[in-house]
Amino acid sequence: MPSVSWFRTSAILLSWLVLCAVVVPLGAAGAETETDDDWTGYYLQGGIVAGFPVARQGNVDFTPGVGVSLTAGFRHSPYIAGELDFSYVTLSDTDDFNKLKGNLSGSTGDSKNLDSFSFTFNLKGYPLSYFDVPLIPDWIEPYLRLGLGLGQTDLGPRTANRFLIPIGTGVDIMFQDRLGVYLDASYTVLTDTATGNKGAILNGQGQLRAGVLVRF
Repeated sequence: MPSVSWFRTSAILLSWLVLCAVVVPLGAAGAETETDDDWTGYYLQGGIVAGFPVARQGNVDFTPGVGVSLTAGFRHSPYIAGELDFSYVTLSDTDDFNKLKGNLSGSTGDSKNLDSFSFTFNLKGYPLSYFDVPLIPDWIEPYLRLGLGLGQTDLGPRTANRFLIPIGTGVDIMFQDRLGVYLDASYTVLTDTATGNKGAILNGQGQLRAGVLVRF
């Protein structure tokens, strides 16, 4: 069985959980600041990404990776927003490159690093703008996210250009009207390659995101 960096996995998950534990209590400052729950307009957000690749072959494993994301969007109404998103994830590797080359009975000592990036257009829906939930204050804004885009995965000599369908959920936590943080969890479905199946590496990638949100 291929070796997996459990230290890296634990460090990524622990860092994300610690970040959640820090920013959510800080968001309580928003309870003392009047926030605009009917806000519409442009926004930018950016932060860190933890990526969890899912290999196309069941006998191939990847370690988690880390990266960055940057998003520019427009909230057309309190209920819905559209955005353009870029993400880049690296430092994910596998010891199963021989298997990916088709030598299923070969050794597993050939380690390679996986890089992936994506451009997607997403729609975000804010259900609490429709339904008033007294237990959730206005400065906490959960959302659902669905998108479509293109991406690329690179593993040694193997490169695949893919169509992407990201599906996720998250929450905007506003410290004040224009400044906040976001926490996001998603899974990106990777379709058959846009240029053929020869370089196909992944079926999908899970992501955890956290960062800063600025509204204009």
